[in-house]
Amino acid sequence: MYLHLYINKKKYFLITIFFISLFLLAFLYTNYIGKIQSANPFLFHDCTFKNMLHLYCPGCGGTRAVDALLHLRILSSLFYHPLVIYVVICCCFFYIKIGIQLKKQNGDADILINIACIWGALILVLAFFVVRNLLLVYGGVDYIGELKSYWI
Repeated sequence: MYLHLYINKKKYFLITIFFISLFLLAFLYTNYIGKIQSANPFLFHDCTFKNMLHLYCPGCGGTRAVDALLHLRILSSLFYHPLVIYVVICCCFFYIKIGIQLKKQNGDADILINIACIWGALILVLAFFVVRNLLLVYGGVDYIGELKSYWI
């Protein structure tokens, strides 16, 4: 099954502006807001799932993964949350694919995106959630280091 998108040069330009803005926001968060957060932790709330169940939620580690990726620590980013790398690779692939199609078809392109990419992201998140918590509970492996003291 495929998702059908019609893209022209104007939409491609807007997509480019969106990705540049997203990158700049992530950069600002990593370099400035993250420092404010560590200086004043009351501005940001802890994960309720983690506090109540003493397990990592499916999204735990995502912000750290973005931070690691922005500092070019790719392996650390994968350990914190592999979805970040997966999304970056998929977005880059589709961005390049759309650019090539626009070039070939003189500014207008019909793009087919396989739904399997979305299913892959869902499966990745669920598998990572299960494996990370099984390693924490039964193996004592906690590379984030926030819940090991509870389980050991």
